[in-house]
Amino acid sequence: MVLKKRRTISIDGKEIKLKLFLHGDMKFLLMIMGMNSVTADYAYLWCKIFKEERWDTSKPPDNNYNIL
Repeated sequence: MVLKKRRTISIDGKEIKLKLFLHGDMKFLLMIMGMNSVTADYAYLWCKIFKEERWDTSKPPDNNYNIL
């Protein structure tokens, strides 16, 4: 994870900026980010809605449930 922290590599003395992207199916992305599954406390990588609150559709979408 050194590249994640530095975000650059040096090639022939020249610093190259990097952007890292994860690509894969949902199972892979959840595993690599240390999450259990879509039935975990937070279903998706970008989800801030706790699993016990997902059913409550009376709350507006901007009620502290912004996508990361």
